[in-house]
Amino acid sequence: MNNLLKQSKKITESVFSQKNICIMIFLITLLVLTALLSSRYYLFQDIIENGVCQKDIYASKNVKIIDTEKTEKRKRELAEKIDPILTPAQDSINDYVKKSFNELLTSIIQIRKSKSSDIIKKQNMKDLLEIQDNNHTYDVSIAYLIKSSDKNFEKISTEAVSALNKILERGISENEILNNVNKIISKYVNSSLSKTQHDSIRLLIKKVILPNMVYDEFSTDIARKNAMNAVKPVEVTFLKGKKVTSKGEIPTKLQKDILKKLGYNFYEID
Repeated sequence: MNNLLKQSKKITESVFSQKNICIMIFLITLLVLTALLSSRYYLFQDIIENGVCQKDIYASKNVKIIDTEKTEKRKRELAEKIDPILTPAQDSINDYVKKSFNELLTSIIQIRKSKSSDIIKKQNMKDLLEIQDNNHTYDVSIAYLIKSSDKNFEKISTEAVSALNKILERGISENEILNNVNKIISKYVNSSLSKTQHDSIRLLIKKVILPNMVYDEFSTDIARKNAMNAVKPVEVTFLKGKKVTSKGEIPTKLQKDILKKLGYNFYEID
């Protein structure tokens, strides 16, 4: 009898030892967590199936969350507003352009002084200026460059050199030459000149102008990233009782984030 009592006591002490109690607590906790996660999974399966909401879902509490899609959209829009940053190209480009312009004027003077007919002079001028299209404005400008008096030719030559120097000092990019060169040249030509004189100067400058500003990709990227980083996150507040999703609706990124915040299954939402 005493042996039976001793064995019973020993079993009881073994079962309720500190080590075994810890193991039992761990197992119970594990079972509870498994049950909670399982219930969430099946609850979510009832709410969303194949990415579509199966019923209306309302916020069970007040939720404040960042609308990542709107935030990213604002960042992109602001970054796109940052103009490309340009840096000066080699100084030799300006010297080359100026030299080319002086050579062009010299060649035009030679054509003006030649004994050839006006038709040949016109063709030589078109070849020099690399004009292939039949354009009335070009024809009028070429005729002026050939037939104007020496005084008027010297005048537009001086004005053209001045305008060219100002443009080179300002800096001009390849994109501006392709899309906006006429407007830029007009800005630096004396407004008191006649239209024909103005057109003639523009024709001469366009023949020699080259970009002396280049796109600085590194500086532009930094400027755009700084602009994006300055954008404050767009916050959205869902009050308790407000509808989050409707039956038959495909949840947006924002709605999914709210559901996660409300405690729905993280992995199944994604």
